[in-house]
Amino acid sequence: MASILDELTPAWLKDRFLVGVDLTLDDGTAYPDAIYSQAISASVAFLEHDIGITIDPFEVTGEQHDAYEANRSGFWPFRLDHRPVLKMDKMQVRFGGFAPAELPVTWAQLVSPVHGQIHLIPSEESLHSSYRFTHGIPLITGDVLQPQRYVPGYFHFDYTAGFETRAVTVTVPNGETTGTTTLSPVISLRYEPVISTNPLAGNGITAKVKTRGSKSITLELSAAAPAETDFEVVISTLPADIKQAIGYKAALLPLDVAGDLIAGAGIANLHVGVDGLSQSLGTTCLHKNTRIALTDGTRPTIKSLVDVSEFAVACVDDTGHPRVGIGHSARKTIKDDVLQVNLSTGEHVLCNASHPFRTYGGEYIPAGELRPGIPLTPCSLVTDEPFITVVSVNETGRREWLYDITVDEHHCFGLEAGVIVHNSSATNAGYGARVLQFERELKSLLPALRAKYKAINMGAI
Repeated sequence: MASILDELTPAWLKDRFLVGVDLTLDDGTAYPDAIYSQAISASVAFLEHDIGITIDPFEVTGEQHDAYEANRSGFWPFRLDHRPVLKMDKMQVRFGGFAPAELPVTWAQLVSPVHGQIHLIPSEESLHSSYRFTHGIPLITGDVLQPQRYVPGYFHFDYTAGFETRAVTVTVPNGETTGTTTLSPVISLRYEPVISTNPLAGNGITAKVKTRGSKSITLELSAAAPAETDFEVVISTLPADIKQAIGYKAALLPLDVAGDLIAGAGIANLHVGVDGLSQSLGTTCLHKNTRIALTDGTRPTIKSLVDVSEFAVACVDDTGHPRVGIGHSARKTIKDDVLQVNLSTGEHVLCNASHPFRTYGGEYIPAGELRPGIPLTPCSLVTDEPFITVVSVNETGRREWLYDITVDEHHCFGLEAGVIVHNSSATNAGYGARVLQFERELKSLLPALRAKYKAINMGAI
């Protein structure tokens, strides 16, 4: 059976989640595919553990379940340890040192494969064993599914769990516009078919999936086939929501490398927890109406600088001395919650929680971590104040698109409000925003996935 990793490839991750990211090392060579493969494998393992399911197909052998006589009236309901259940391979009952008796796999009714819920309902098919069950066998009375009140480890199951990826061939006869193929074995889970090979594409004939079901799939052509033609179709039962979660999680590692999120210029240190998943990240963002202190004496809004190639900004060097910096790449960065940083001068700055302000001592502290009384570095082009202190930081309750600029040499710039703030590097522009967005999307998606795949209805128990 094909691995789900044959579908979730490095190319899949790059094409869907890393578009527009510079995926090269400092010497210009491309990242090795091992980075993406490792990130995808780790993401699959993370979700398997968090949601409690098996994603990549896995063959389970000898899983044991106890027999409780009370469950006989409910047709022996079980919840298998691994799910979803693709197919039952073998079932046995065992007692002590007696030879095991094999039960027909047709007795296993997959009531809810995605939750691993099965029931045993005897059919006309006889036992796959010469073992005779008589009243003389200890703890076994009546039929094979009627032990005494409790037998530990009585039932043994071999089965395959996970989400299936299967390639099938659909043949369209000569002169026909449709073709159907039977799926064997049947597919118990909802699936997404993708036509991977269309030999008639050169003739201008397109193909689409007309109908799909657990037992068959039908293709429809835009015109009659000029000859009997085989179309290759890849069927995946991996749901779109799980693929999305894997992509969000797997993209974090390449984005972390590409944007140099922890140490790179323009990224503040913001700790975001996501139910067992955490990352230090952030991106520097200001409100669109924030006015920038340019050295020509003007104070344009940051949004108005979006189409300006370069502009001279007031900034400071590492020692805090005034300098002139060249700003560029003013851009929209992320839609985020807006804070208001109130200053001792009566001015205020609107930004997100991760935007860093330069303190009087030369450190950069994210707005969300500023506290009353912290002295900030003043912008000498705007104010004569020796230093400016933080009065308070308040939530505005607003969520808006925010902006930032890049200052290559000094990585900071002055505001009309009289303070110096950090910039965002052009190299990683948008990377921190994308990571933050992926973290948030994953955080909102995980509870829904847990509810979907951990819920179970065992009404017979």
